[in-house]
Amino acid sequence: MINDFFELNNPAAFQNVANSKIIKKAQAIIVNDGIDPFVYNEKPYHVSTQNQRYLQAVLPDNLQNACIILGAGDTLFELLRREILDITAIEINELQALVYKLRRACILTLSPREFDKFIVDPSGRQFLDKELFKTILNGFGDDKEAINFWKTLLTINPSIDIKEHFFKPTDSYNISGVRYSLQYLKNKSYYYELRNYLMQAKIKIIIDDAFNYFAQNKDIHFDYIDFNNILLFVYQADCRWDIELFKTKIKALQEIYNNNLNIGGTLTLDYQFGMVKSHVENLLRQSIPANSPADIIYSQLYELLNNAFMLESYQVERIIKSGDNPMDTVYFSRKLK
Repeated sequence: MINDFFELNNPAAFQNVANSKIIKKAQAIIVNDGIDPFVYNEKPYHVSTQNQRYLQAVLPDNLQNACIILGAGDTLFELLRREILDITAIEINELQALVYKLRRACILTLSPREFDKFIVDPSGRQFLDKELFKTILNGFGDDKEAINFWKTLLTINPSIDIKEHFFKPTDSYNISGVRYSLQYLKNKSYYYELRNYLMQAKIKIIIDDAFNYFAQNKDIHFDYIDFNNILLFVYQADCRWDIELFKTKIKALQEIYNNNLNIGGTLTLDYQFGMVKSHVENLLRQSIPANSPADIIYSQLYELLNNAFMLESYQVERIIKSGDNPMDTVYFSRKLK
């Protein structure tokens, strides 16, 4: 039986399987979800949690190249749709990179409606449909690692197990909001333009910590750099809520701004969920109490960023249903001449 062959407690079973290490990692997440709380951090997203319409406010004029956090790939796709064809995407989670490769293959082979059903909306019967996956295989090209990973994962697991135990939870997603936020999905002509741009683009995927990447590449320059929402996780996971340690990350951001961002470019620093600028300013003035960990973290992040940069902000509608505030806020800084 194939399930016996991939028994997690039998490491020898994977020795002759291509990608055995990453497949075993994925299987461990599925098997241990709900048992080991630490596997949550290893789970990838199958779709963006950010409203990608924030890009309309932050992208500089005459943008030629960009460096972003990869995530599920939606920021990359929206940049391509705007004919930004030179993109470096950094991702610390190699499983997330494999999700991006799956979604890329979907765009190259499926209609917008099929793409939505297969990988965006988890409530439908065609989410991760194994018959539809046979069509998608052609979209991977000669990427044998990605082909083998997804063929194996979909062979040894029911689709519902991948949906519920491999991906980060999507029950709080407003699917209508997700569709609204992804203009390439909402507009068919944009979708097919994106398909063409994917085949033309110069895309470099870097598996690394973003701060480490820039520390090692001070001579690489970009017109646009986007850290998305990773500061929240850096503060909690990497810095363990140590504000002094986190200040070193802010200094690193300043170095990235000075060394890696072209004149006229934009550095997007933080994407805060369900939080608006006036609220964090009231928290800092102590005119209202902090009622959640998010209040504490986001207000501290805002204060540090505001002191370090000429900070601008932009609000977009929230596409995650949890929380009282219907808006998200993006903070960014432009490198003026």
